[in-house]
Amino acid sequence: MVYVILENIDQNKKFKVKHNIVFSYMKDNSLTAIPIPELSEEETPIIKVAGVQGRITINFTMLPDTEDLSLGTHFPAVRSVWDQIQYLSKYFVTEKVSERHRLVVPGVFALGSVDWVREGAFTKMSVEFRSGVGERAEASIDLIVGLVT
Repeated sequence: MVYVILENIDQNKKFKVKHNIVFSYMKDNSLTAIPIPELSEEETPIIKVAGVQGRITINFTMLPDTEDLSLGTHFPAVRSVWDQIQYLSKYFVTEKVSERHRLVVPGVFALGSVDWVREGAFTKMSVEFRSGVGERAEASIDLIVGLVT
C-alpha cells in the first residue's frame, strides 16, 4: 500500500495519505459475556447486544509536500503540515453528523485492479507534534463503517 484516499462525499473533498501509513481494520460483532459466579467460563452466557460494527484507523505522518494533497478539490493547494491539519479538521471530522465519508485503497495495492472502498463517517482525528523533528506531525483518523443517514 503506497497511499490511501480519504473522501468527503457530500462536499466533494479528497485527501491523499501517503507517508508512513499504518492501516488497522477492526470488526466487532458486539457480543458481551455475562459472568455468573456459579458458572464456569465455558458455561458463561454470551449475549449479542447490537449489530456488527467496523472501524478503520489510519495512522500516518504529515510532512510538507510538493503535491497538492487535496487532489485538486481545494484552493489553495494543501501542502504544508498546518494546511493538512486545517483541511482535515474542516472537511473530514466535522460537526455535521449527516456527512458521508469514504476511504479508498487504490486497486493497484489492494486487490489487483479493484479498489477497496468503505463508506461511513470519520469520527476522530488526532495530531501529535514532537520537538526536534522539524515540520512533521504524526496523525490518526478513524472511520466508522456504515450507512450515514
